[in-house]
Amino acid sequence: MSAEVLIGDRKALAPHPLRAAVLGEVHARPFTAIDLPCRVIHFAFATSAAQAQADRAYLVAFCSARGLPAPGAGDKHHRARFGGSILRWEQHSEFTTYTWEMRATPGGVPFHPDPSSLAEPMALLPQPGPLLVAIDLHGLAEDGERTAPERLFDRASLAVAENSDGKAIYATDFQPGPSGFLRILLIDRGLSPERAGALTQRVLELETYRTLALLGLPEAQRLSPSIGASEQRLAEVTEEMRRPGDLATNQKLLDELTALAADVEAGAAASVFRFGASRAYEEIVTQRLQTIGERKVGGLPTWSSFLDRRMKPALSTCVTVENRQANLSTKLARAANLLRTRVDVELEQQNQELLKSMNARTRLQLRLQTTVEGLSVAAAAHFRRGLSAGFAKPIFGRGNMFKPTPIAPGPGQESVWDYPRPPRLEREPSRLRIVVDGITIADTSAGFRVLETSHPPVYYLPPGDIMASVLRKAAGSSWCEWKGQAQYWSLDVDGRVIANAAWSYPTPSPAFTEIAGYLAFYASRVDECWVGDERVQAQQGDFYGGWITSRIVGPFKGSEGTRGW
Repeated sequence: MSAEVLIGDRKALAPHPLRAAVLGEVHARPFTAIDLPCRVIHFAFATSAAQAQADRAYLVAFCSARGLPAPGAGDKHHRARFGGSILRWEQHSEFTTYTWEMRATPGGVPFHPDPSSLAEPMALLPQPGPLLVAIDLHGLAEDGERTAPERLFDRASLAVAENSDGKAIYATDFQPGPSGFLRILLIDRGLSPERAGALTQRVLELETYRTLALLGLPEAQRLSPSIGASEQRLAEVTEEMRRPGDLATNQKLLDELTALAADVEAGAAASVFRFGASRAYEEIVTQRLQTIGERKVGGLPTWSSFLDRRMKPALSTCVTVENRQANLSTKLARAANLLRTRVDVELEQQNQELLKSMNARTRLQLRLQTTVEGLSVAAAAHFRRGLSAGFAKPIFGRGNMFKPTPIAPGPGQESVWDYPRPPRLEREPSRLRIVVDGITIADTSAGFRVLETSHPPVYYLPPGDIMASVLRKAAGSSWCEWKGQAQYWSLDVDGRVIANAAWSYPTPSPAFTEIAGYLAFYASRVDECWVGDERVQAQQGDFYGGWITSRIVGPFKGSEGTRGW
């Protein structure tokens, strides 16, 4: 179908890219005339996008091999004569149908011969996908008792109706016969071929869309128990929320609510298409019944009344489950928000208490520093008096507060007694490594070192060059008069836990902002620390974390009796 519009002799108006598709949709799947009596064998297969593409290719090859016209690349329906029958093929969004129309013997026995023998042409094509619908429709002239629906179908589930002008009766019991085909009887009371074709197609669509609409029921039945369990657990959690609890308990409840919400959302995401499709198919069934214009036949139920009684409850179950999902999701979100607010308030209170404690420790440390400085002045004065009296003695290594005799550095070496106080921060170009149980947990060439009088250098490594999976925040902290508040870190390497193996300064003082978040490691608490190709020795003492290498000389602060250096 051309989408162009010609104006004048040679000019055409450029069409919208979708104009041809929209115009073609009006003529999609047209009714075709059918001469009665006839037999119609109808199949509907569930097909994914890939299966539909493969099925199209098989049909094209099938038609081409027999000299039959093949469907075009964008065709959604195709009709071809195959021997004594006519094949009608249609492709929909999630299913594909094959309908075989063939003449029937006038005056023949209803549904004879068996449809399995009539469906043999279907075996010439690969099955497009899982079978959903198999229908054997027999259209024949009305013939008294021979065509009476009560004789041919199960009375308990029989549905019979006339069309709007009474020219036809259509009946079924919605049950598969011996060969697995659902049987539909179409009794002709004077239908034209065009009316017969239209009614046949609508009746086939009724059963096809009815089956597709009910695909939502198994999904609803599968989800219902898990939704019920989630509803019950939500009630229990909200009851627990009414009672006061500590931060750990509230955090545990919040985690559980989050997991419940994730389960519910996963179920809803998996079922949203199926439930939406069921509603759409139900609407199509209702529209088809209204188009046919059913009229009752005797005291037998019509298709509409039968489906209202048998199909509506199933679809109501789908709607109920979908609504339960939506309501449960809303309630879970509301409960999680309430609990999250409680957790945030408790965390804020803890932070305030922590800040108060830090302020108190800071004041105490300042008082201790003032005391130490006063003692240092007194000690210096005492030392000068001792020198003038001639009683000065070497007292290095006896727990005194005086500077020892530095070791003279050799070529390429540094004396820690030449380091400044306040300490100095400088970049370290050497490669730095940390090893635990043979695993290198840190490796960098972008580190820093801090140099302070009497101390071996302390090396700081960037967090991006440390295995984040082994780091665990540790409780407690300490205060450095030069760098600020320290945060301690433990290690968990394949189950081996090393407590307080490292420390960092999240918000250091202005002079040390370059090492914010960088970590320093105690060489005494890990297996190996390396500077370049040299394995370091740990600074003595349980508080200091300097690394001793051959490039520095001491003596070093840290051992017993050196606290006051």
